[in-house]
Amino acid sequence: MADFKDQLTGAHKDAVVADLVSLTERTVDAQSGISGKLVQGAYKAGKKVDSGLPEKAMRGLLPELASDLEPFWDEYAGGDRSGSFGEFLDARKEQVSSILLETADRQAGKVNNPTINKVYSPIRGKVAKIVEKTVPEIGDTLAKHVEG
Repeated sequence: MADFKDQLTGAHKDAVVADLVSLTERTVDAQSGISGKLVQGAYKAGKKVDSGLPEKAMRGLLPELASDLEPFWDEYAGGDRSGSFGEFLDARKEQVSSILLETADRQAGKVNNPTINKVYSPIRGKVAKIVEKTVPEIGDTLAKHVEG
């Protein structure tokens, strides 16, 4: 059996990227209040700069994200698996969200576009709270492609 990263970044990579982009868009759309409007505005601004930005960003993030989450998958897969992978990650959401954001920060640092960098920096703190709440859905989305 292929390992976690290989399954996510191999033949089904396009489907994984599409599902993660869809999750991102639903999550952004669900935001409310002033912070939510700021996040939605930043997301829309990024898409104005490059309409394919969400897919490109996710495609760039996926290999590192899969590597970062593989130890969690290995622990989950080797355990009793009484719940979903999303539930497993939810119990570790602070650690997982920190890892995911560090990965996103590294990827954002590689972007050579001042407009995108200007949009990302002010919302980074707000994104942290959103990512933490979304950890279970991220886990379940990834598991769908690994467990097939």
